[in-house]
Amino acid sequence: MDSDDAPVLIDIRSADERGSEMIPGSLHVPLDANFASNIEALDTGNRYLLYCATGVRSRRAVRALRRNDVAQVRGGIRAWASNGGQVTAAAPDQNGAT
Repeated sequence: MDSDDAPVLIDIRSADERGSEMIPGSLHVPLDANFASNIEALDTGNRYLLYCATGVRSRRAVRALRRNDVAQVRGGIRAWASNGGQVTAAAPDQNGAT
């Protein structure tokens, strides 16, 4: 696990959604046909927090994955921002990066 034990944030929204705003430092693993295999390829030594716009898609994804190291940001990026979390415009090279 990372030395600071902070979970890795993963944006599961589409590239278009991520292009308008994102949580700095988050990875982009869109909820698409390759989602489960992309998540399974992640390091099992970390904890992961999935987020979408409002929490609906991330909640479904967490339930479907059934992994102890994956949870969600309740309320998505909207709740994150309204609770004082930092949100920025995505850099072009971060839209599709995993």
